[in-house]
Amino acid sequence: MTRIKDLFVYPIDREITTVIKMDDLRLTEIEQELGEYVVTDAVEELLIQFLERYAETRTARTDRIGVWISGFFGSGKSHFAKILSYLLENRQVGNQSAVDLFRLRVAGSPRRREIEQLLHQVTNFIDTQVIAFQIKTEEDLLAQVATEQDAMAGNHISTIMYRQWLKKRGLSTTLWVARLELELISLGLYDAFQAQIQELEKLPWAEVRAHDMLVRDAAVKALCAILPERYPSAAQASKALDDIQAGLQMGPSILADELVAWVESQRESSSEKTPHLVYIIDEMGQFIGDSNDKLLELQSIAEAFASKGLGKLWLVVTAQEALEEIVREAIHRENEFDKIRDRFNLRLDLTSENIEKVLEERILKKKEAKRSQIESLYRQAEGNIGVVCSLQGANRPLPAPEKARFVADYPFPPYQLAILQQIFAAVRTPSGETQKIEGTERSLIGVTQAVLKSPETSFATSPLGRLVALDEIYDQVETELPSVDRRTIAEVEIPPHPTFLKRILKALYLIQKLTWIPCTAENLARLLVTHVDDPETPFGNFRRRVEEGLVALVKGNYVIERDGQYEFLSGVKKDIELAIAAVKVSVNDRRREVKKYLRTVLDIGRLNYKGVRSFDVMVRGDDDLIHTKGEITLQVYSPVYVRA
Repeated sequence: MTRIKDLFVYPIDREITTVIKMDDLRLTEIEQELGEYVVTDAVEELLIQFLERYAETRTARTDRIGVWISGFFGSGKSHFAKILSYLLENRQVGNQSAVDLFRLRVAGSPRRREIEQLLHQVTNFIDTQVIAFQIKTEEDLLAQVATEQDAMAGNHISTIMYRQWLKKRGLSTTLWVARLELELISLGLYDAFQAQIQELEKLPWAEVRAHDMLVRDAAVKALCAILPERYPSAAQASKALDDIQAGLQMGPSILADELVAWVESQRESSSEKTPHLVYIIDEMGQFIGDSNDKLLELQSIAEAFASKGLGKLWLVVTAQEALEEIVREAIHRENEFDKIRDRFNLRLDLTSENIEKVLEERILKKKEAKRSQIESLYRQAEGNIGVVCSLQGANRPLPAPEKARFVADYPFPPYQLAILQQIFAAVRTPSGETQKIEGTERSLIGVTQAVLKSPETSFATSPLGRLVALDEIYDQVETELPSVDRRTIAEVEIPPHPTFLKRILKALYLIQKLTWIPCTAENLARLLVTHVDDPETPFGNFRRRVEEGLVALVKGNYVIERDGQYEFLSGVKKDIELAIAAVKVSVNDRRREVKKYLRTVLDIGRLNYKGVRSFDVMVRGDDDLIHTKGEITLQVYSPVYVRA
């Protein structure tokens, strides 16, 4: 018997880095990321666009240094950005360079020569240093901003970028300490200062500067020792440190000035290559949110890099949203949008097709010997697969369950990989604020692998024919969803089959995030199917079971139904529905409201017959006289009146 895990080229339980961490530079990590990177046609095109622009700055000045990389959750934008950092620095990975490893990934591409030539230009004629980090992980630095100096307020991005530059140089990320270190470096006394600290404190300077209670006194003593003429007393050395702290300033222009000066200093030690500094900042879009101030600061940084660096400084950022969407959220002035658009005029967008190909290559790639078995399964159950592996009424195109796509995506229905990233990007909290399932915990690759290797699902050991249902996806991301909704689903105890009702709720909870797919009983049944063709439970019977479950959930106030579509009641919305249901309305109240409505809609008055003659019409609604005179009588009864 063929088991699901036997289908794949790569062991389904192997270790895969599913969340890209910009600051994880272990050689084993770099080797795996480069060695397994899936270079799709879209990635090749975006890479060439960037390398062409970047290679031009070897000899030419330019102010076109801003790059905006966007893509849905899981589209691979962070991975693409990190691969760029490896290629630009071209660091050694074992006995190979990063570029050499990457060449293997494009070996069969028709654009291989074009990519290799651009990489040759970039790595042989430009000396690139990269500072790559995820800005959302730097919240602790933001907290320190307020304690450093009021002068830093309003310049959060600049300060974070400056600290990252200090960190790359091995300097302190406490700004006043770093300023002292930079001054000592310029005087050629930094080594002497560190030696003096070691002698005085019996600790290396890197440890001393990390302790707020030690660093200042130690620095004062060391300054007096190495610069006795300038600081003959501790008081004078202490005042010098006070002056440094009082003079702290940071902003886009100051940041650019200091970075340009440093890059120019690198030219002297590397005259054969043109020195560049490239910032690659991940999740900038999430960091900005709807903050006008942050967006305008980013614009100012890009302007300063462009005007002062002239190609020496580059700013590459990633975001789930396209630049236009970020601007629309943060500002509403067309002239400001034009300025930001001009600064980030190289915009690279990774599409959903990219992540689907990555999943098919890294997780779902099938052994050649096993493909024929899946094809045979498809032929045997083609009619049923056409039903259970498609959704009805979607007003956006979804992959059709044709043979090649079914084989490539199996055991996931072909539509599923296409909708998952959009579902994850649209999950919302009860308050309506976006609660994205971020890459900090899960990636689409991670969720896909987790479903297949989870002992709870037993997918790995299941026989050929099983399908991934949407509620099994819910189980893998449950901990990252709003707790109030998780509790609501977990507490369902409606007999006789509460577990099945929970499955329905889980699938409904996720699919209703996509307003363009109807949440009908038919679609929910298809989303919950776990086998391509179960002879014991024909799909028609299974659909009726789902319909019965939905009726029970509506009665239990977990779900509401409108025009054949269903909605999971979460948070405040459920409280409102329960409050409405608790209101007791008398028959007389209903009749009064109906009569008011009838007076509105039945106020006919006169009726013209074929343009020949007009008649007055007497109108009665629920025996209430609405129009009192007429040659013709119209009598109308509402359902309320009949039931009364």
